[in-house]
Amino acid sequence: MENEKEIKKLEQKLKESKYKPIESPIEKYKFLKDKEGNKLSVGEFLKKWGEGIKNLNPIQKLTNESRATLITLIGSITCLIALIIFRNKLIVSWFAYGLILIFIGNTWNTGLKLIGLRQQLRYFKNTDNQSIDLNDMLDKLDSMKGGQNGI
Repeated sequence: MENEKEIKKLEQKLKESKYKPIESPIEKYKFLKDKEGNKLSVGEFLKKWGEGIKNLNPIQKLTNESRATLITLIGSITCLIALIIFRNKLIVSWFAYGLILIFIGNTWNTGLKLIGLRQQLRYFKNTDNQSIDLNDMLDKLDSMKGGQNGI
């Protein structure tokens, strides 16, 4: 009985104090927040995130893909170097050589992809018009042919 009174007094003092009780991690991350600070459930957050991804322009898409490819390339090179250094430590050495071949191929492929993405990004940044209008293209073709549309 006395313990309950002490607990209630402590809870009351805690409420009156400037310190807040520590939230459990489950309650803390139960809701995510949007830009305005509104709480969102995970489903709502993913829905808004998906809508935002759909509205990216080509430059934003290429920039994000280029960064992700660079991270993959760095990871592949790191794993390749680690495998070369520690290949004798693995139980089966031919397994290490197989992984080395895979990482060499992955590094080569990812490097070429990164170069291509950077070239596309440079192209889109250098062009004024970032979207292609099919009607404008057809009009330009018509004017080049002398007004005769063969379609």
